[in-house]
Amino acid sequence: MPDANLAAALIRFRVVVPILGACLLLTPMTVPADDTFDTSLKSASEALARDALEEAEQLNGQVINASEATRIQRASAFAGRCATRYKQGLATRNPALIPQAIGDCDRALELKSDLHPAYRIRGVALLSAGHPDRAAEDLAVAVALNPEDHLSFQNRALALAKLGRSKEAMAELDAAIRLKPDHPWSYYNRGRLRIAQGDYETSIDDFIAFIRFKRDHEEVYRLRGMSRLLIGMPQQAVGDFYESLRLRPNHNPEALLARGMAFFLLERFAEAEQDLAQALPLQSGHVETRLWLFLTRQRLGKVDRELLNDPSVPKDPKNWPEILIPVFLGTVAADKALEAARAGEDPVASRLKGNLTLLLLAHKARGEGHEAEATRWLETLVASQEREAPYYQLARQALRRTPTPMADAEDKPTPPAPLSQRSKTEADDKLATASTPKTPATRSKTEADDKHATASTPKTPATRSKTEADDKLATVTPRHTEERPSAPSGPPQSVHAFTVPPVERMSAPGSNPDPHQSTRPIHKTPASAPATKPAAETAPPTGQTAGTPATEQSASKTAAKGSAPPTGSGATNTPKTKPALAATPDSATATSPEGKKARLVFKAASFGNASYANNALNQYLQLGLPAFLEQTHTRDKILHRVLIGPFDEQGRAEEARDLIRKLPNHTPGEITKR
Repeated sequence: MPDANLAAALIRFRVVVPILGACLLLTPMTVPADDTFDTSLKSASEALARDALEEAEQLNGQVINASEATRIQRASAFAGRCATRYKQGLATRNPALIPQAIGDCDRALELKSDLHPAYRIRGVALLSAGHPDRAAEDLAVAVALNPEDHLSFQNRALALAKLGRSKEAMAELDAAIRLKPDHPWSYYNRGRLRIAQGDYETSIDDFIAFIRFKRDHEEVYRLRGMSRLLIGMPQQAVGDFYESLRLRPNHNPEALLARGMAFFLLERFAEAEQDLAQALPLQSGHVETRLWLFLTRQRLGKVDRELLNDPSVPKDPKNWPEILIPVFLGTVAADKALEAARAGEDPVASRLKGNLTLLLLAHKARGEGHEAEATRWLETLVASQEREAPYYQLARQALRRTPTPMADAEDKPTPPAPLSQRSKTEADDKLATASTPKTPATRSKTEADDKHATASTPKTPATRSKTEADDKLATVTPRHTEERPSAPSGPPQSVHAFTVPPVERMSAPGSNPDPHQSTRPIHKTPASAPATKPAAETAPPTGQTAGTPATEQSASKTAAKGSAPPTGSGATNTPKTKPALAATPDSATATSPEGKKARLVFKAASFGNASYANNALNQYLQLGLPAFLEQTHTRDKILHRVLIGPFDEQGRAEEARDLIRKLPNHTPGEITKR
C-alpha cells in the first residue's frame, strides 16, 4: 500500500507540475499585454484632462500602432486621439486639426459602432467645423447610448441653438444641470442662450451660479454686466465691467465700451469719456463706440463733429447702426434710423436695436437742449410697459430725472458738480435754514398764507388721480423677482460651442484684491448727532430700484430735499391707484409711530478703511442688494458702515438679512426703522 501511494505521488508530480509551470510561463506573454494597453489608455485620459496634449497623443498613438492591442482598445485610442486633436485645434487656433479629429472618431466607430465617447467628441468637432445639423445627430446618438452623460446633453443643446431650435436647446441644458448641478459650463451656456432669447434678468441667475464655481472667467462678468445694463441696473453693471477689465486689462474693448455706456447713463461723463476714448483705437471702425463718445463729449460741452466725419467710418443709410451717424450729423431723419433698426428678421435683436436707437436719440436731443423731443423718444420706448424689455427701466429713470442745465447760450451742457462740492452746498443750505429761526408771528402768517394758497386752488378728482399716479410712479420699485415672464421665442444668436475652462482662482468667495471706488452717496453722521437720523437725511432716494442706486445728481438733490425725484411724462403709463400714504398699512409692512411707512435698514459690515468699505459695497450690489455707505464719528476715528436698504416691508428686509447671514464670516446687525 505505501508503494501504491508513492507511485500516485510520482505521477502527480510528473504530470501536474509541468502543466502549472507551462501556465506560469505563458501568463506574462498574454495577460500583462492587455493590462499595459489599458494602463496606457488610462494615462492618456488623465493627460488629456490636465491639458498635457502632446503626452496624450503619444500614448494613444502607441496603442493604435500596437498589433497586440484588441479591437476595443484601438477604438478607445482613436477616440482619445480625436479628443486630443480637437483640443489642440482650439488651443493653437489651427482649424486644420479639426478634420483630423473627425477622421479619428470615424475610425473609432468603424472598430466599435456603439462607442459613446466617439459620437460625443465627433459631434462637438462637427459643431466647431460649422455642421450643426450633423453634430445634433451624433449627439442625439450619444444621449441615447448614455442617458447619464451630462456633456452629451450640454453639447447637443449648443447644436440645437445653432439651428434655431431654442426651446429644445433649453430643455437639453436643463437636463444637463439636473444630471450634474455642479458643472459650471452648463450654467454658462444656458445664460448665453437666455441672452440670445432676450431673457436678460434670468440669465443673471445663471451667471451668478457659474461664478460660484469659476471666478476667473472674464467673459462671464462682461455678459452679466450687459444683462444688468439692459434691464436698468447700470451701477451693478459697472462692478461687473471692472472685474472683466481686471481679469483682461490689456485688450478688452468690449468691456471698455460697456462700462463707458454705464458711466454715461449714470451721468459720470468724465469717466465715460475716458473709457470710450480708450476703446476707440482698439475698434476704430466701431460705430456704437463713436456714437457714445460723441454724446459724452456733447454733455461735457465739447461737440466733436469730426468724430463722426471720419471717412473711414461707414455711413450706409440702410444699415443699423451706420445710419445713426448721418442722423447725428443732421442729414437723415431720425425715423429712418428707427426703421432700419427694426427691419431685421430676428424679433429679439430688432427690439434690442430699436430700443437702443430710441435711447440714443433721446440723449442726443437732451444734450442739444430739446427736452420735449427727448421726452417723446423716451415715452416711445416705455410705451410697451414691459419692465424687462432692454433699456426700458433706463428710459423710465431718464423721464423722472431732471435734465442737466445748459452752460450758456450756445447750448453747451455743464457736467455735474463733484459730490464733495454738492454735499458742502447742501450742508450750507441746511445751516442757513436752521440759523434763521421764525418768530411765532412769522410762522403763523406763513402757515396762513400756505393754507390760503391751498384752499384757493381746488383740485378736481381727475387732477388728484393724476398727481397720485405720478407720486406712485416716483416711488415704485421697477424690478421684481417674484414673477418672471416666459422667455420670448425666436432664433437665438450665436453661442460658443466650446470654451476652454480657465484656471480657477484660489480665493475666498466674495473676495476682490483690487477694490474699486463706488460713487454712491455717503451719508455722514456728525459726532454730536443721535445714532438714528430721520429718513429724509440718511436713506437713499425713494425713486430708485432695489439694488440700483440713483445718479449722483439726483441722489444729492433727494437727500437735501427729503423727497423723491420729480416724475416725468412717463407717469401716464402707470395705472391710477390710491397714493401710498392713504392706503391702509399691511400687517407685513412696518410703520412708524406717525403712521407713515418706515424705512427699514440693517448694518451688513463696518470698516475703518474707506477702500474696504467700497469693496464690500460693490460686492453687495453685485448680489442685487440695495446698499449704501454711512459714516459715523467716534472719539478717535471715522467708521464706514455698509447699510442694506431701505425696505418698505419687513419680509423683504428679513430675506436680505438671511442672505447676508449665509455668507462666510458675515454677522449682519438688527433691522431698524428710520
